[in-house]
Amino acid sequence: MRAALAHGLTARGFDLRDRGAGDIVTPFVDFFAKDEGGGDRVDNIVSNPPYATWTQLRRSRPEGAMARSEDEFLRLALQRARGKVAVLLPTGWISAGDRSLWIESLPFYREYRLAPRPSMPSGAHIAAGGKVGGGKTDFSWFVFLHGFQGLPTIHWLRRDE
Repeated sequence: MRAALAHGLTARGFDLRDRGAGDIVTPFVDFFAKDEGGGDRVDNIVSNPPYATWTQLRRSRPEGAMARSEDEFLRLALQRARGKVAVLLPTGWISAGDRSLWIESLPFYREYRLAPRPSMPSGAHIAAGGKVGGGKTDFSWFVFLHGFQGLPTIHWLRRDE
């Protein structure tokens, strides 16, 4: 978000927890709650959403929500954004059978694969002094664009370029 602000873009950040980002992120906002700040209509949404079952998140599944939190996050984000939605998820996320059928019905615009593989340990791991590096999971930015029709394209974001 700091990069967006540094480039003159209007940006707001929300998180369920206080991760020490200072005044650029409003903590304790639940994106899944209807009446929270995450429920406002916005131009674009860029997020590293939670990806887990509701049980793994230690939360009950909201009424009518999709089975997995990352799918529900994307569904809500597409309702709340007027333009683009970009979500950072494990690259294999898109390949699940039922999910792949659902994705085909969405305005899936681009996939940006991260190379080399990033290390993305949890905040708790980092706070505990754990080692950062040697990522074992591939990640991609999946971008959806309202009004887009056609086939998505694949691109790479390389750290060393």
